[in-house]
Amino acid sequence: MKHAVVSSQSDLNLARDDTSPEVSKSILQSVYSATGGLNWNDATGWNEENVCTWKGVSCYTKTSNGDERRHGHIRSLDWSANRLVGTLPTKVFQLPYLEALTVEDNPDLD
Repeated sequence: MKHAVVSSQSDLNLARDDTSPEVSKSILQSVYSATGGLNWNDATGWNEENVCTWKGVSCYTKTSNGDERRHGHIRSLDWSANRLVGTLPTKVFQLPYLEALTVEDNPDLD
């Protein structure tokens, strides 16, 4: 998979300096838009306020690792075989506690 170039230094600084749920949501929304989210096989919950309910998004719970600072943050993303297209924005790698990203079986994703 090819990686895109970060669009601006301000985008990079925003995610590094702010680990709020709003920043995480903004990053995921940019992925949705850039990869044809309207045509994904399954985008269940992507209109919900809480990103932890979105299909393919797993978040830390209070009991998942003992570090309460991570509670509610995105732990992993699994968009396997979900008809993603285009280029995955590199912003996704700015999610502060992301441990795993799975995008296999999306043949039209660069």
